[in-house]
Amino acid sequence: MTETMLMMMFLFLMIFGFVHMCMLIATKHMVNYAAFAAARTAMVDGDRARAASGVLDNLRWWNAWVDCELGPSTPVRRCAVETETRDIRGKLREGVKATYRVPFGLPIFNAIPDGGIQVIGFAPLKVQGVIQEHGDNRNVNTDKPIPCWILELSGLPC
Repeated sequence: MTETMLMMMFLFLMIFGFVHMCMLIATKHMVNYAAFAAARTAMVDGDRARAASGVLDNLRWWNAWVDCELGPSTPVRRCAVETETRDIRGKLREGVKATYRVPFGLPIFNAIPDGGIQVIGFAPLKVQGVIQEHGDNRNVNTDKPIPCWILELSGLPC
């Protein structure tokens, strides 16, 4: 009887640890997809935070709507989207980093930081500098200027 109870405690710990690892893996995939959506939205001068919020709202670990904000991640922000430069295989890449905090992880991590464990996703972003204005590449909104942050990413003067 005692051996069975000890084994049951061990099995429950293993099952809960496995479930938490699966939750972290699913969150990592969704955060990478949120970064991808934010990067693609940034290419057309859209709202990066809103695109990431739309993706991560499908994976709502907190008891509230997911509302991503532009800027660096802090313990108060549960979701943040920012532009970052990373070294990927020896090349510097501009991209969008999405950060999401999750409220779980106790069987795996002993000390959870304030705000929860931070899951980070990254998607490279390349904005074309000069696009020929004919055919399918014709700019329909000719009165709308290209934002300075997009020009700076592509190395063009603002």
